Amino acid sequence: MTMFTTWYEPGSDLSEDIAAAERAMNFELGWFTNPIISGNYPDVMLEYVGRKSNQEGLTKSRLPIFEVKWQIALKGSWDFLGINHYTTKNGYSENGEGGLHDVRRVKYHREYINQMLKAILLDKCNVEGYAVWSLLDNFEWISGYSEKFGLHRVNFSDPARNRTPKSSAHFLAKLYENNGFANDLDSFCEECLN
Repeated sequence: MTMFTTWYEPGSDLSEDIAAAERAMNFELGWFTNPIISGNYPDVMLEYVGRKSNQEGLTKSRLPIFEVKWQIALKGSWDFLGINHYTTKNGYSENGEGGLHDVRRVKYHREYINQMLKAILLDKCNVEGYAVWSLLDNFEWISGYSEKFGLHRVNFSDPARNRTPKSSAHFLAKLYENNGFANDLDSFCEECLN
């Protein structure tokens, strides 16, 4: 079985943020994986959905309860569990005009690719490719032209739509040129991030 999920990280080291990220993961990924691993939905889902259902005046939870025979049948019913990674929307957005010195995007891609490399080398994950979203600033479905994902800034007020590479474009070009991380890439990052 292969699952797709958004991955949630805490916004800080505060216990509330850590709990919120864990709860989000349970509601998104645990909803489907917990039953086949442990035989039931995550406890936090049972608690929150049960409480909300009760507040709405329902006589039972909106979340169906597995009968014992189904809990037994589901528990351990998987032989492979993978997390599918779609690369078409893997990027870092900036709202507003966004500058050419996109330090946060460089940091995002550097850390993301480093973690992906660890998944390949240490955890033996089968990663077949990586694509950055997006090559150019473009029209985003919900945000229009206000959200910038591009490695290249597009001047939308100019009919020629001039394109200028951002720091992230230079970082990734160097990474690809080196076929991975190298010493000179570290010094490039230091310049970018300072």
